[in-house]
Amino acid sequence: MFGPPGNGKTLLAKAVACESGMKFFNVSIGTLVNKYVGESEKMLRSIFELATLCQPSVIFIDEIDSFMRKRSENEEDYSRRLKTEFLCQFDGVNSGKNERWVFVIAATNRPQDLDSAVLRRFDQRILIDVPTQEDRVLLLNS
Repeated sequence: MFGPPGNGKTLLAKAVACESGMKFFNVSIGTLVNKYVGESEKMLRSIFELATLCQPSVIFIDEIDSFMRKRSENEEDYSRRLKTEFLCQFDGVNSGKNERWVFVIAATNRPQDLDSAVLRRFDQRILIDVPTQEDRVLLLNS
């Protein structure tokens, strides 16, 4: 999901998990980043493993652009390792003989900054735009 800040992307992801009876894992860059080498990748791996154990589940990655930006030559080593781990874990979610019910949903305000490898892995891109006046009235009346 992408769109301006404050439009309810996180709330929509929670609603998807709740309405479908799935466990919800909310992941932000703050929960992943660790000053010790390899700990961020380990945390990311643990989240995917836990979501697999608790399936059906939804992993929601808020502000995915904060750690999955386009690759560059002057990129830090820890950033490259975290991207690689995320892409490996994402590829392993729906593979194997036992099809897993782990859905990955991500939100960003800056889709143009995302790495092309990440964009290829997400099947759908949904714009969550600013609600119109009529939409606001409908929301308040319901």
